[in-house]
Amino acid sequence: MRQQFTEVQRLQPELAAVETQAKRIMQSTDSIDQRRQFVDELYRRITELGALGSRAEERTQQLNERMEAAEERFTTLGQQAEAADKVARTVAGATNGINETESQLRDLGKVVSSLTERCESVEALAVETQSLRKEIEQRTRSVRDAAKDLERT
Repeated sequence: MRQQFTEVQRLQPELAAVETQAKRIMQSTDSIDQRRQFVDELYRRITELGALGSRAEERTQQLNERMEAAEERFTTLGQQAEAADKVARTVAGATNGINETESQLRDLGKVVSSLTERCESVEALAVETQSLRKEIEQRTRSVRDAAKDLERT
């Protein structure tokens, strides 16, 4: 009986360490859940930006088609050469803006990929945390059972 009591006393620092670790794991789990909500919102926004980018590409294509048609008409009409020059400058500015938008969309795609990898990493960490929590709970139960057995004896 003394040996069991000594064994339980010897395990007491480990139990304290396990309890501290369990608290940290619970805090980590809460933090992961909060970050997941943030990542989900960020992913939703990025998806919206992707849709806007698609619309911008469609508009770019439409603008390019309009520009080509306008250039054909302006080449045949010498009287309207000045108006054609203004339209070309406007379209060029829009094309530059669209090119910048496309570049930003590419960068956003990289960010989305990075965030996806982070999400997967966070989810893997959550799985590990849950596994550790179960193991800690099992060990805690075993120690409690041993303490009860010790008290009974």
